[in-house]
Amino acid sequence: MIEFFDYLIIHLNFFIILLKMSIENIDSLSSTISICTQNKIEFIIKYNGDKWKLTLFKILDGIKITLSSFKNNFSYENIYDNYDLNKFPIFNNLHDLIDYAKIIASSINNENFKIEENIESINLIILEHDIHFKLYIKNIIRYLLIKIDELKFEINQIKEKIKFNEINDTEIKDNKPPPNEIITQKKKNTIKATYLIEDKDKNKDIKIIDKKFEKDCEIYLNNQQINSRYTFKEKGEYTITFNFKKELEDISYLFYNRSQLTDIDLSNFKTQNVKSMKCLFSTCRQLKKINLKNINTNKVIDMKDMFSNCNDLEELDLSSFQTQNVETMENMFNDCTSLKKINVKNFDIRNVTTMKKMFSHCENLTDLDLSNFENVKVQDISFMFSNCKNLTDLDFTNFEKKNTNTTSVFLGINKKINASLHESLKNELK
Repeated sequence: MIEFFDYLIIHLNFFIILLKMSIENIDSLSSTISICTQNKIEFIIKYNGDKWKLTLFKILDGIKITLSSFKNNFSYENIYDNYDLNKFPIFNNLHDLIDYAKIIASSINNENFKIEENIESINLIILEHDIHFKLYIKNIIRYLLIKIDELKFEINQIKEKIKFNEINDTEIKDNKPPPNEIITQKKKNTIKATYLIEDKDKNKDIKIIDKKFEKDCEIYLNNQQINSRYTFKEKGEYTITFNFKKELEDISYLFYNRSQLTDIDLSNFKTQNVKSMKCLFSTCRQLKKINLKNINTNKVIDMKDMFSNCNDLEELDLSSFQTQNVETMENMFNDCTSLKKINVKNFDIRNVTTMKKMFSHCENLTDLDLSNFENVKVQDISFMFSNCKNLTDLDFTNFEKKNTNTTSVFLGINKKINASLHESLKNELK
C-alpha cells in the first residue's frame, strides 16, 4: 500500500515539473479553443513543439479538469467544487464565452481573432501573442500546482496513518473504512463541530442539531451514528460530524441555541443553493471559533440574527462573503459582546433593506470599516451601533441617509469616536 502512494508521489512530482515547464515556456505558447458547449470547453495547446489538450467539463458539483498529452499518453484529471471556481474564470454558458471573446477582440488586432458562432458551439481562435489567454493558462497552471501540493500532503498523511496503524489494514483491503473515515476521505457535504459537555450537561438529553434537519443529515460520534438528541455520560470535548445527504436551500436555525457548541468547521459544507442563514449560529453562547473558509453565500437572501448572541466569539473574517442578494442583516451581530475584530469590508449591500441593530451591543469592538457600504435600498439602520461603547474608529463614509430610519443609530456609543461619516449622518452622532 505504501509503495502505491510512493508511486503516486513520483507521478505528481513529474506533473509539477511539467506544469512549471509550461509556465516557463508560456511565451512560445499558441492555442485554440476548439470546442465550447454549455458543459464543456476544450483547449488545444501547443508549446515548444508539443501538443496538449486541456478540457474543462461543467458538472453538477463544480468542474472536472483533464490535461492530456498527444505525445506520451500522459494525462491528469481532477474535480473541483463550485467554491474553487472563483480562482479563475470559467464560463457558465456560450454567452459568457462570447462576451469574454469580444472583450479580448476589442483589445487586440481583430484580424488575428475569429469567432465562429452557431446554436451548439463556438470556436475561438487565439493566436500566439494573445496576452489575455496566456495569463489565463498561467493562472490555471498555478492553481493546479497548489492543488497538487495539497494532494501530496494528504497522501503523505495517509502514509503516516498506515505506518502507525491508525488505519486498519483489513478495512483498507475490504474497502470498508468506518463512517467517519468515508466522510474524511471523500470530503462530502459535511460539517464538523466540537461540543463541550460539563458536569451540569451529563446524563441530559442534549440537542445536537435542529430536529428538522435530521432527515437530511447523518450524525456521527466516535464512528457511531446518533440522533439529533444525545445523552453524554461523561464530561469533556466531543467532535461530531454531520454528513448531509443533499444540498440544502434553507439552513436557518441549524445550530440555534446550541449552548454546548464551542468550535465549528464549515469548510466542506456545500451552501451554493442556500437562500436563508437566519439564526444559523444565534445564541451559541460558548461558540469561540468558526471556520467559514470556502462558504458560498451567493444566493443568500436572509442573514438576520446569523451570529446574534454569540457571546464568546472574539473574531470573524467574512471578507469572502458574497452578499449582493441579501435583503436583511437585522441583528446580524447583535449582542456579540466579546467580538473584537470583524472583517465585513467587502459586503455588498445593494439589496439590503434593514440593518437594524446590526452591531448593537458589540461592546468590545474597537474599529469597523464599512467604507464599502452604499445606501441603495436601506430603510432602517436604527440602533445599528447602539452600545458599541469601545468603538474608536468607524468608517461609514459612503452611506447616505436618504429616507432611512436612523433612530438611536449611535445610542451609547463612545463619544470620542473617530467617525468618518457621510454629511447626512453627522448630526446623528451629536
